[in-house]
Amino acid sequence: MKAKDYQDLLAVLFQSMYCLFLLISPTSVFILIGLKFTGTRYKDWIKYIYKFFIVLFITLLVVISICVKGFNAGSIVALVLLIIALA
Repeated sequence: MKAKDYQDLLAVLFQSMYCLFLLISPTSVFILIGLKFTGTRYKDWIKYIYKFFIVLFITLLVVISICVKGFNAGSIVALVLLIIALA
């Protein structure tokens, strides 16, 4: 496989990781405005969101792994477990 074959996958990976880290980043304008509007401290926000962040990060890794390797029994089991974890 050439790097050119993974160009679309790398674009999706970059955008997904960027958006995921904006969820917890203190430089995200929307997060800061929302925290200020609700009167929530940033430390409390991190305590609330870290579990969701970890699940989303693992989901992203599994989806990227499936895109690279294709579907097999292990990937189907991982997707089912992620669906259960998200529910």
